[in-house]
Amino acid sequence: MMLFTLAIPSLFLLCATSNAAKNTVLQSRQTSLDAWIAQERDIAVAGVLANIGPNGALAQNASRGVVIAAPGVVNPDYRYSWTRDSALTLHAIEEEFFVGNASLQATVEDYIHAEAIRQTVSNAMGDTLTPWGTGLGEPKYQINLTRFNGVWGRPQRDGPALRAITLMNYIGYLLSQGNYNEAKNVVWPIVANDLSYTAQYWNLTGYDLWEEVAGSSFFTVIAQHRALVQGQHVASSLGESCAGCASQAPQIACYIASSFWNATGGHIIANIDTTSSRSGIDANYLLGSIEIFDIDGSCDDVEYQPCSSRMLASHKAQVYVDSFRSIYPINSGTPANAAVATGRYPEDTYYGGNPWYLCTLSAAELLYDAAAQFRRQGAITIDQTSLAFFQQIYPNATIGTVKAPTEYGPGGPWNHGPWGGWGDSPTGGYSWGKPSWYPGRPNVPAASNTDFNDILSAMTAYADGFVQVVQKYTPANGSLSEQYNRTTGEQLSAYDLTWSFASFVSMAQRRSGQYPASWLSRSSGPTPSICQASSAMGTYAAATAAGAPPVSTACTVQVTFAVNASTTFGQNVYVSGNVSALGNWASGYEPMTTPNYPIWESITDLPPNTVISYKYVHQNTADYTFEVQNRTINTGPCGDGLRQVQTNDAWSGDGTVVTENFCNPDVVHCW
Repeated sequence: MMLFTLAIPSLFLLCATSNAAKNTVLQSRQTSLDAWIAQERDIAVAGVLANIGPNGALAQNASRGVVIAAPGVVNPDYRYSWTRDSALTLHAIEEEFFVGNASLQATVEDYIHAEAIRQTVSNAMGDTLTPWGTGLGEPKYQINLTRFNGVWGRPQRDGPALRAITLMNYIGYLLSQGNYNEAKNVVWPIVANDLSYTAQYWNLTGYDLWEEVAGSSFFTVIAQHRALVQGQHVASSLGESCAGCASQAPQIACYIASSFWNATGGHIIANIDTTSSRSGIDANYLLGSIEIFDIDGSCDDVEYQPCSSRMLASHKAQVYVDSFRSIYPINSGTPANAAVATGRYPEDTYYGGNPWYLCTLSAAELLYDAAAQFRRQGAITIDQTSLAFFQQIYPNATIGTVKAPTEYGPGGPWNHGPWGGWGDSPTGGYSWGKPSWYPGRPNVPAASNTDFNDILSAMTAYADGFVQVVQKYTPANGSLSEQYNRTTGEQLSAYDLTWSFASFVSMAQRRSGQYPASWLSRSSGPTPSICQASSAMGTYAAATAAGAPPVSTACTVQVTFAVNASTTFGQNVYVSGNVSALGNWASGYEPMTTPNYPIWESITDLPPNTVISYKYVHQNTADYTFEVQNRTINTGPCGDGLRQVQTNDAWSGDGTVVTENFCNPDVVHCW
């Protein structure tokens, strides 16, 4: 099948004008890179589509619109569907649709259908559409949109915010086409559930995007902030309201601005409120900044846009990129100012700790974004925080503001086509055309030298270097796995990883000069001077017009089972009981997580006025050891529908041992 191919605009190349000889070499190198990116972009789009049900070549048995993480079932088994990965993937795919690949609209519509159903699936986090909405924090599902019942890092609170962002962008497209009915009655109900969850739970900890650290994740929190700011505008455009958006977005902004900066180390901290001993240096914050990128965003240190001094310092700062220069042998001999292969975080040991394609691509994409923002604003401000970053790529950089020459006014490169970006929709991400300020942007006073052009040329060349690293370690067929070996560069871990493909597509869009409309990040209002640990209670309902089945919203009591249970590596803990939510004493035990070991927890929605009999269960491979003690708890009346009960138990000793095999219904694979 022939896929849509975009010509690569010359926007970035036009910015380097001061040194003809240098630019001739640069353009020659970029021409070769351009050709490879154009080819790989088509391969990446095809790779994504192959992993989406029901017709994807590698997505057999996946339900309509379900995005599988990767097709493999061993070493590792990624044949599941994650809310986060799915949202990030469709964010990239819908933008391919926005810039002209009309065939992808059906994929977006299928995704909407799948997510409406996903929101109704009862899972280990609870029933979704109760007054609690806790089930929306479940990260992982079977590819036929049924419950995944294994022990996992729960909850993960980024998924609802990311899904809301992706769907709100599509709502904007629908409105631009006059399709108000689908926007309001089909897509908005899914978004409304996600915004309710975000406003209700942003102030509680969860697991990070790597599913390893329990705490407050920078990636999660800034995605939540964007979702609520954008949600307020989208709601207004549809004649709806989002009180939680309005009340909580400023508080999240306050939390972000005051909590994640390590002034001593000079970098963002990826996770806080955690017991993790890691440094906090992590691709987490690059990926987060990319997700909230706004071409009209501020470069201050409140939003953490790609152009902010703190974000650029964290990109370098003897931290993220520089931290991988010495630990990966494939980076050996690379000059200190050149791009290198990067991974998740320097302490990573997963599969031996290797570079990841999506992480290396994020290092490039963030710089393309930042360069575009500087061009948009017509000035680069270099301060003490960002000075080391700029001097790494442009040794003559000094503290101060470097302004653009007059060519960046009307008639300059900003007016150069072809245009695949920016629109003037008030809700952001809707219209892909000329920028809202075109063509009347006032001239910027001429600079006294060519530093502005030269700095942005150096920044773009540096970004290209990361893409060239990916090019070097991508096989001839264009397949992108999760990781590439730190010593040999050979692919390893999950093959044909959907997120890797989507990251390449997103990077290629930004490098091509294709940017979505502003999501009005500057409209969130002033950041409060005092942060409050606040929350807004949400409401939840099945998005039946999008394909969700009608579900019962009967009153339940939320019970947190907590037990002090020591385990060894590879062991897990479940809770079993006499009601369906606890497996009815059968093999569907309720999995528990351990955000604060040795305390294991599980939050479960249970019927009111019911005596629950339960026991805790140790799992080791296929053997399940029930504790000795028989326990009971009375859930009591439902009251206003918001009743909570918590146990405070301790493992009572080993009792009966049973052997069970839980099987993935999609494949013959048990654990």
